[in-house]
Amino acid sequence: MENIIKNLREGYNEIELKIKLDELIKDSIKFSLKGEKFFISLFVYKENEIVGSITANRDAERFMSKDILKSSNGFENLESGDYRITYLLHKEGDVILKIEDEKSPIDSKKEVDIEKDEVKCSEEKWYAGDFHTHTFYSDGKLSPEENIEVAKKEACPSFLQQTTTLIRQDFLKLTY
Repeated sequence: MENIIKNLREGYNEIELKIKLDELIKDSIKFSLKGEKFFISLFVYKENEIVGSITANRDAERFMSKDILKSSNGFENLESGDYRITYLLHKEGDVILKIEDEKSPIDSKKEVDIEKDEVKCSEEKWYAGDFHTHTFYSDGKLSPEENIEVAKKEACPSFLQQTTTLIRQDFLKLTY
């Protein structure tokens, strides 16, 4: 695959991308965003389905790999085919998008488990991730049904599924 480097335009725009797995030297493609003073919501589509997304206000890197366990959260596995990247960008300077053939450093199998009984500070605080999870519709790895099974296994007293910015109506029936 030939690397792509684009200085992104302000507003809503689209980029076409063709992937042939047999042309990849490494196992993944890396999406890199670099710039100053910007906010972007970027979506990667394959056949009108979102297969990856980045929402950022600072430099970011995400990987889309042939193996889902090596893909960044929020990205599905990489397949051959035509992709469409859409983005909405507000910026005050240059914002560069690079799409490169790159080996993914991610290994979801070796991710650290959270020690839920460890108390770092006895003072009352908000605790990230206590009462909700994310699915592969946003930046998680599991399906809504798999999340419910994990919540039941962990004996959570209540559970709410959501994407990063909204609660999907079809998730309400999978909430207890």
